Amino acid sequence: MLALALFLSLRPVAALSRPEAAAALGLAAAAAAIAFVEHNAWAAWWTASLGAAITWLREATRTRSGPA
Repeated sequence: MLALALFLSLRPVAALSRPEAAAALGLAAAAAAIAFVEHNAWAAWWTASLGAAITWLREATRTRSGPA
């Protein structure tokens, strides 16, 4: 079950370019490290910064179609 979850979460990363994949894997590694340590890590500031980083990464990797 863990292998399936890992496969499903890493599959979209394979479609990204190298710099975008590095940012995505770095974000996942940072989230995993904080989750395992958990010194009040899931406080509001951490959740908000993780959400902001995910939003930034999704916007940065989105293909542009037409004028902004």
